[in-house]
Amino acid sequence: MASQTKKRASSTKLEPGEHSIDRATPWQDEQSKKWMLAWSLRLPNGKLIRRRTQSDKHKDLRPKARAKAKELLDQAKGGEWTASSELAEYIDRVSRPEIESSGLRPRTVENYLGALRLILGDCKKHTEKNGNAHKYNLKNQPLDAMKNVRLIERCLQEIAELHGYELAEKSAVVMSKYIIHEMRRDEIMNYNPIHGMDFKLRSRAKSIAPSKKGGVALSRDDYNRTLEYLLNLDPEELVPERTKGHLAHLRERDLRKAESVIDLTLLQMTTGLRVTEANSLTWAGHVETDTAGNVHVTVDPEMSKTKKGRTVAVLDKRVAERIAARKNKYPKSLFVIGSPANMSKQWSRSASTAEMTKFYLWLSKTLKIPELLTERTHVWRATLNTLLREHVSEVERSAWFGHTVEVNRASYTDLTDTSAMLRASEILLDKAN
Repeated sequence: MASQTKKRASSTKLEPGEHSIDRATPWQDEQSKKWMLAWSLRLPNGKLIRRRTQSDKHKDLRPKARAKAKELLDQAKGGEWTASSELAEYIDRVSRPEIESSGLRPRTVENYLGALRLILGDCKKHTEKNGNAHKYNLKNQPLDAMKNVRLIERCLQEIAELHGYELAEKSAVVMSKYIIHEMRRDEIMNYNPIHGMDFKLRSRAKSIAPSKKGGVALSRDDYNRTLEYLLNLDPEELVPERTKGHLAHLRERDLRKAESVIDLTLLQMTTGLRVTEANSLTWAGHVETDTAGNVHVTVDPEMSKTKKGRTVAVLDKRVAERIAARKNKYPKSLFVIGSPANMSKQWSRSASTAEMTKFYLWLSKTLKIPELLTERTHVWRATLNTLLREHVSEVERSAWFGHTVEVNRASYTDLTDTSAMLRASEILLDKAN
């Protein structure tokens, strides 16, 4: 009597290279009458992927699933991608790593990865009880579907309708540069079907943000009031009650965090540095103190959003002294404003932004400054630009903030502040009388 191989239990963990096709139970869909099989495959790198195979005939179901499993294993071992390979798998193994290793700014990488998620319909905001609102997402499409311009168009237009024009445009860039371009490199396609195409994304967007007509700036009184308040603020006031009386290491960390949000705010208030620029400053090479006690900080081109290097002064001597004192207080810190968890490491944009958001909301409530309810660190660039415009030329201010005159005029000047014009009109009227 021939020996029989004992069927493995369905709960047995799959080893690398193994699949569950032979132990999975097929079923027939009531509506389509197709036979279905849900199965899993563990790739050589240990990652578990789940797939569903369908067939008109029961006898063809498992062979079809095995062929797909072999294709996925061949791809994982460096084999060729085919037109029938799944787009979601290609994005996960090719497009996503390409973006992550692109050398782009962290914020751009984050935006592009977000666009990839929207293309695949991975959107918590629009996931409804009855299904995902991204009905035209490309998650279950094969690579060959990327030749279908109409399919891509519906996907991008739906993103525009649900998320606005800018995110749809980013998704189109990602689609072209990190999906189709990579497919051309893998010789799956020999052309870009959406190059030069106009998908009318702006007109499909349900809500388009109005053109930016200027930044939001604090008044001179609110600016000075905030500056004085922060210079005298005891960081202890910001330490949560849960760490004040126990857990010394947590209390120490929270105290460093409190000092950091205060000092980062003061630094930006008196230099106009972007938050990424301020967090990138190191004591060696970026901070200098002259004989008069003035502190200057240098922004390297690679630190700047516009790739323009510049050197600016800390405009308030009290803030300059406070910043300089951090070096003695935290001698092991490489960065001027280091991570509160580890002062020798850079404070990440995401972590610092989360803390600054809470801090600005608290400041708005405490000082009764409504602008800080919605504005964040860019408010200081607009404020300094607006307050200094009477005394410093536009060219000099543009160089200080590291952008063009046009950008300076459009995005960093509060055009609702008419005080300078009113003062000028008083002079004119006085002369006329």
